[in-house]
Amino acid sequence: MTVSRLIRSACFAGALALVIAPLHGASAGFFDDPSIITFTIEAPFQHLFDNSDKDNTFSVPARVRGDQATSSAAGLEGELSVRGNTSRKECTFPKLKLKLKGDRGLFEDVHTVKINTHCGESPGEELSREFGRLANEKSPWREGVVYRMADAAGARTPRSRPARVTYIDTSVPSGRTLTRNALIVEDDDDVKSRLGATAEITPDQFTNAQQTFTPDETARILFTEALIGNFDWCLMMAPGDDYRCDARKKLWNMAAYRTPSGAVPVLQDFDLAGPVTGRHIWFDHVFPRDFSASEIDTEVIAQVQRARTLFDRPLLERMRQDFLSRRDALFRAIDGATVDTQGSKLAHAYLDAFYRAIAEDRDFYRPVITKEGTRIFKDAVGEIDACGKGDTAPAGTPIKELRRESGRAEVMLLDALWHWAPPRECVPVHRAPVWIDPSAIGR
Repeated sequence: MTVSRLIRSACFAGALALVIAPLHGASAGFFDDPSIITFTIEAPFQHLFDNSDKDNTFSVPARVRGDQATSSAAGLEGELSVRGNTSRKECTFPKLKLKLKGDRGLFEDVHTVKINTHCGESPGEELSREFGRLANEKSPWREGVVYRMADAAGARTPRSRPARVTYIDTSVPSGRTLTRNALIVEDDDDVKSRLGATAEITPDQFTNAQQTFTPDETARILFTEALIGNFDWCLMMAPGDDYRCDARKKLWNMAAYRTPSGAVPVLQDFDLAGPVTGRHIWFDHVFPRDFSASEIDTEVIAQVQRARTLFDRPLLERMRQDFLSRRDALFRAIDGATVDTQGSKLAHAYLDAFYRAIAEDRDFYRPVITKEGTRIFKDAVGEIDACGKGDTAPAGTPIKELRRESGRAEVMLLDALWHWAPPRECVPVHRAPVWIDPSAIGR
């Protein structure tokens, strides 16, 4: 049985009502304030960074002081550690976790926070070579916009708040000082408590979305990740699903919690999302540039069209209508955020692309390959395989038809299912049109 059929079976068996409440749980006072919080952390940062490479549990004592408006918070004691996955490898100033002791002052009722830092000092919009990260202080506040977008989309996420942090490195005799933008993110334990969760489903315990979440919950994830232009996530949909996942990594940049009403997903870690980075460095190895008007449109279309392969039409229609009803709230989420001008433009661009992709039937139900085992060729007569010998295109692959000749259709393929992504990249599919049997095309 195919993954799409497995998910469809779950859709028909699952509850048909959209599950959108309670999405956020009880209020957490500190994160209700959208203003920029300003404070100083004194700690042996270089000592922390040097030792965290060898021991990911390593921590150092820290002292936190508020600004003049929160002078009563001066002298908070805390414990600081490094957090993150890929950011540990390429950030000269990696993400942090701050545990506070005793009176928490300006942090109100919050005991522990994550600090998404500026990562590094790269110039302008330059991206890191390995993961395509924007390693400067524009990144944290842009990521804050993405959190706001995901929240307005009805997805569960940690709460966040923009910050301006001064770091004083006591590892250096003179006390090296650096002030940069940051994003304060709600800690996992607080998210769990806010949602009324009884336990976390760890990545090792997680099986797949079909067995864990309702179809509506899973569909909301796909639509939300599409509108925020995020590909740095993984959720194994059903047994055998290998879309950017494998048996070792079934859940990535996403948490799962058990609640009295059932298991729920929590989306997180958006520092590689499109509105943050502006582009994805892997684009040419996965998608063709000529499929649509822009890279942003192509990325959004790909994730939206993947959703079509996983869910039945009634669920897709309910989800479309739900997201169309949220349009104004999503744009308000961007316009009310603290972010640089380019970051705001990027967020708007992804949201515009998303609504172009779902608003009209002709765009949402665009032509795709509908037959399993459809061969793809470099030539109209079908003598030269476009990729490996006998390779076929997965059903559900979006196409843009250019012309017909010799009984075949010349099309651009959009590899929405990442069938030809590295390490099995097929350059002809990503660079030029191919030829297929026109009877395999449908909506």
